[in-house]
Amino acid sequence: MHNFGPSMSTRCSVQDRREGKGGLKAISRVLGSEHSPRGIRVNIVIPAGVDSSIWSASYPTPEAFAAVKNRVASTAPPGRFGKAEDVANAVLFLDSDEASNIQGAEIVIDGGATCAPFGAPIYCICQKGEKRRE
Repeated sequence: MHNFGPSMSTRCSVQDRREGKGGLKAISRVLGSEHSPRGIRVNIVIPAGVDSSIWSASYPTPEAFAAVKNRVASTAPPGRFGKAEDVANAVLFLDSDEASNIQGAEIVIDGGATCAPFGAPIYCICQKGEKRRE
């Protein structure tokens, strides 16, 4: 049994999170197909690597969190850790009239980690003596 309190991310395994996201995706498809005729749109925003209290609470010190942020930023194609505003802007777009024909979408906000989990080769800058990841 999991404690789903404020620091849930420190108590759930990666597998738990994957299963949870898979369940949310399935539910959103069902809800979207059932409620679309009523004009209700259902989409999912999947944030990852975003500077937030959930992430920072998972590390023992601010320095440890800063080190993780730097490491994630170094492998992300944009070269930075995500901001809460990135997620908010996606949600605001989905809520706007400009997104009126978007239904059942999964918007991943992870700085490109999904498409380039080790950083896009063009953006990889290897340290002296470090092997370049292919």
